[in-house]
Amino acid sequence: MNTFLFILSFWISYSFAEDANVGWGSNCSYTSEPQTATQTVAQGETLFVTTIEAGKDKVFIDLSATADLDTKLVAADGTILIVYDDATGGWTHGSYQLSTAIPFAYHGMGFLSCVDRCNEDLTLEYHDGSTFTLEGDSSYSDEWVYINSTTEELTLYVVGYAAGTGTIEWLWDCPAECNYCVAVTSSPSSVPIPAPTPLPSSHFPSSVPIPQPTRYPTHMPTPFDHTPRPTFASTHRPTTKPSPVPSPQPSKPTQTPTSIPYPAPTLAPIPSPSPVPS
Repeated sequence: MNTFLFILSFWISYSFAEDANVGWGSNCSYTSEPQTATQTVAQGETLFVTTIEAGKDKVFIDLSATADLDTKLVAADGTILIVYDDATGGWTHGSYQLSTAIPFAYHGMGFLSCVDRCNEDLTLEYHDGSTFTLEGDSSYSDEWVYINSTTEELTLYVVGYAAGTGTIEWLWDCPAECNYCVAVTSSPSSVPIPAPTPLPSSHFPSSVPIPQPTRYPTHMPTPFDHTPRPTFASTHRPTTKPSPVPSPQPSKPTQTPTSIPYPAPTLAPIPSPSPVPS
């Protein structure tokens, strides 16, 4: 079974007025590989990332950044489930400077929150046999959140405690009640693949044909007539008589047929009969 370490990224800057190319698939879908998006966040800025749909099992959210960026998760009724509060110097449902993840529940959903300096790892097996691992880190720039099953929509944000760029990765499993599950393989690309062809060097048509016409024929015609020349007479003249000549008339018989047999018949048997026995 494969273990996916969440280190994938592509560099896109968003104002995030709408979903950051996040596709959550159908109700009976699952991720066969992590989905990713990247944000550049200014200090003190809060950027919207996506709305996590209801009906998703084993939802992983992983944030890996170049600076201290924080995860913010809000329930459908506006309740803030996870956030760092700079005014109080602590986390709402966050494991601030703790080595282990903090569990909590809300509206039938079970959460694990592993933020700021949490170095706990979490590995789960999905319905197709794939194994995914979230890795904790003792720094302030890596965080993860796990939700066992979403019963309502949840809104995900990234908050810039310091300015930096962060890559968010997420995945989910197909609910157990689905008879058939559809795999979602990767996030939509923000640019076409392959890239479009470059613009032509000139917007106007060429005034000279390409290739340019030649001044002379490529091959000169042959100076002679076709070869061989036609013949003016037949190879063999017609004959005036049939050939071969017919055979002469048959010759007469050499001998006239005889009127009597030849040789003539004998008058006595040959040999003579043997004498009477004594």
